[in-house]
Amino acid sequence: MALTYAILGTGALGGYYGGQLAKSGRRVHFLLNSDYEHVQQQGLRVDTPDGGYTITPDTHDASFHGTAHDVPPADVVLICLKTTHNQLLPELLPKPGTARWKPGTVVVTLQNGLHPERDAAAVVGEEHVAGGLCFLCSNKVGPGHISYLDYGFIKLGAHAPGMHRDRLAQIAADFREAGVSCDVVDDLVEARWKKLVWNVPYNGLSVVLNLTTDKMMADPDVRERVVALMREVAAAAKAVDGKTIDEAFIQQMLTNTEKMAPYKTSMMLDHEAGRAMEVEAIIGDALRASRDAGTDPRWMYGTYAELRANQRGAPRAPAVRKAAACLIRETPDGPELLVFDHANHTQIPKGSAEPDEPLHQAVRRELVEETGVSAATVVEPLKPVPYLTTCGDGRDEARQERQTWFGFLLRTTEPLPDTWEHRITGVGEDSGISVRCRWIPLFGPASADLDTLAWPLICQVRGLYTGHRPDG
Repeated sequence: MALTYAILGTGALGGYYGGQLAKSGRRVHFLLNSDYEHVQQQGLRVDTPDGGYTITPDTHDASFHGTAHDVPPADVVLICLKTTHNQLLPELLPKPGTARWKPGTVVVTLQNGLHPERDAAAVVGEEHVAGGLCFLCSNKVGPGHISYLDYGFIKLGAHAPGMHRDRLAQIAADFREAGVSCDVVDDLVEARWKKLVWNVPYNGLSVVLNLTTDKMMADPDVRERVVALMREVAAAAKAVDGKTIDEAFIQQMLTNTEKMAPYKTSMMLDHEAGRAMEVEAIIGDALRASRDAGTDPRWMYGTYAELRANQRGAPRAPAVRKAAACLIRETPDGPELLVFDHANHTQIPKGSAEPDEPLHQAVRRELVEETGVSAATVVEPLKPVPYLTTCGDGRDEARQERQTWFGFLLRTTEPLPDTWEHRITGVGEDSGISVRCRWIPLFGPASADLDTLAWPLICQVRGLYTGHRPDG
């Protein structure tokens, strides 16, 4: 018997997959929100590279609904909402034993993140839930109007042992008949980590750097940061769940993205539209799991801090102004950056500017206080970088501080030693602490030793040395 489908969330993802199923002859019930009246009158339009189509109840076995309680029972419920709306699942999902529940119903979460199935399982029970990972380039470009760009394949997997594989195989067969490549995987957790290998860098950096995927891949500096984030996710997968993601998979993700049509990620589109971004599902949960497993996800933390500063609803308290010194000396082997080793990490000279202190004076004061260097001149300011720094697990709003890092490129005006010891001066909490000052190559692996919160500033400085850019 043919399966029937309910689509919870008819956006870029639900609109495309539901449209494909309806176009292939499956009965599909669509739940819409703000687009309901428009779609009732005009139908659901899906543009594709080869033309496109419109789904209406007159031309297809489809129905459109404005409330969840009006959606008829279905064999398969596809959750196509962003995880930022998962608090609505108790209201939206049919529940076992009620009139809206059909015996044998499977709820499939087509969502981002590490464990999105848990929210659905809390409503309907683990034995009824499966997960789906979507690799799709699709955008919602207007009311009831979806633009499909590229890819689209799905990987399905059981959330708990009680899920029958034959039902998942039947769902996968329906998708394939609808023109969507779909496979059933034995290990859903491993599959989710593998998707995070792509999602963490590309979704995160698309907002932080305001770049589409093609521009990220074309910039050697950004590509280097993408690879660093991918390797951190792979390390987290191993530490947290014992899943091995090898270097060949990372390289394949890079190759796939290079071949992809220029694409704005879902997080970038949400940010541009002023909507809540999936910061926690895509990066925050993986970051906390990685940290708790004892790894050092420095690149993820830096990206996470930048994203939270750009998140809708972030605390709007005045930002603390931080003056950061990117002091460069020229050597026969290329430019080198001044850093100092403090406690268990390496950082560039920086600190808070006084309320009325000019930033160009603050950066020179910080340089003297933290390294003892006065033989330096300011060359030019860098683009400010906002951060939302946190203590604890990153969810405690009372323990957050908004910062803006104002970086400056400086150059030495006289020779300085390769290394030296310095005792920090000034009135801050670090005053009197001894640190070791040294130089690291501006380009190359040594830069990875640096506090990742300084990375966007370093990236800007590296961009000024186009003749010294690495091959990537």
